[in-house]
Order: sequence, then C-alpha cells, then structure tokens
Amino acid sequence: MEIYQFSDTERFTYTYDEDTRLADFTGGMYFVQVLLGPRGRYGYETDTLPEINAAVLRFEESGLTDSTKSRAVELYAKLLGFVGVTKTIYGYSQSEWLDVFIYSKPADVDRLPAFVEEFTNVYRGDVYNVSLERAKIFTAADGETVTVWQNVDTLGGFVADDQEKLNEYAREAFAV
Repeated sequence: MEIYQFSDTERFTYTYDEDTRLADFTGGMYFVQVLLGPRGRYGYETDTLPEINAAVLRFEESGLTDSTKSRAVELYAKLLGFVGVTKTIYGYSQSEWLDVFIYSKPADVDRLPAFVEEFTNVYRGDVYNVSLERAKIFTAADGETVTVWQNVDTLGGFVADDQEKLNEYAREAFAV
C-alpha cells in the first residue's frame, strides 16, 4: 500500500482496484475489441459493441489473417460510423499482450491516443482505490501521544502509471 501524506493530519492511501470494470472507465466514450491475445480473443473482457464483436467472429471464420482481420475491422467500424486504431498493448511481463482495436465516434478522434493510454494502464492493472485519511491524535496523562489514522472517504477507479499523476487526481477528486 502506497501512502502520500500531504499534511500533518491528512494523507492518501492507495490500494489496487480490482473491481471497477472497463465499461466504468470508458463510459461509452470509446470501445475496445480484442483481436488476439496469448489466450485467444476471449482471454480478456473488454467493452465492445456486439456488432463489432460479431464482425470479428465472421472475419475469423472466413480465415482472415491477423493483419487482414485488423484492417477489415477498421473498415467495418468506419461503415458503422466509428474511427479507431489497432494496437498491440503490452503488460508488465513478457507474456502479457493483446492486439486490440480501440474505437470511438469521429468527434473523439483527437482523444484516441488518450484512450489507448488509459486502456494500456487498465490492462496493466494500474488502477487504484484512494482513501482519504485524517489523523486523530490522543494524548495520555504523561504527555505521550498516539496517532490513529481514520478513513474519511474512499473512491475507486483511479487510472495512472505515475505516482505524481495519481496524487494529482486524488487531490482533485477529494478537493484538498
């Protein structure tokens, strides 16, 4: 557990968030379709549209190779009114990777690089719960003090691969 103490009486504690689903991050702004991975296409749950998933299944059944399948998905998505990018996303270990098609509405095309970065962090597990804690200080009759940290509030779904970004997001979310 990481701790970021920003005053004598307040701090953030960070733990891994394993409960927030990808759809909670994407919020319908972008979608992720797995094309290939070390455990096949079904080894990782993503937030995709059923018609894109069905198209990928049809492309696989027709025997399209990986690069041809990627291009076919891009063109089919374009016909449906989406723009996207095919990327290989790597985890922190050598065997962690996914070929994905990340797509959105054309109005969000400028945000695709940020969507790719966010999904990469989610895939790697760089998702945290943040707790705001305040110190309660007890003083004994002999003057000895004991500090007890109490949880004030906890929020989940913070995505960051850098501790400074995480601290910044937490300060903004808790308005401290």
